[in-house]
Amino acid sequence: MASKRRIRRRQCDGKRRFCSSREARKAMHAVIRAGKVNGGILHVYRCCFCGGYHFGHVPSNRISNGNQ
Repeated sequence: MASKRRIRRRQCDGKRRFCSSREARKAMHAVIRAGKVNGGILHVYRCCFCGGYHFGHVPSNRISNGNQ
């Protein structure tokens, strides 16, 4: 099992933290409009480690299960 530190690194490191879901959604749409998305579905989510919001690709297991 992965350590909490490793999980946090994977969740937060290299990602921009937003104070609200609205800010994150606005930035996500700007990235989409700029054509900087490499396919896939993006979503905004609240991070349980930093308490902020991030956006990223929906994990493939969530897409195949229909749990978006």
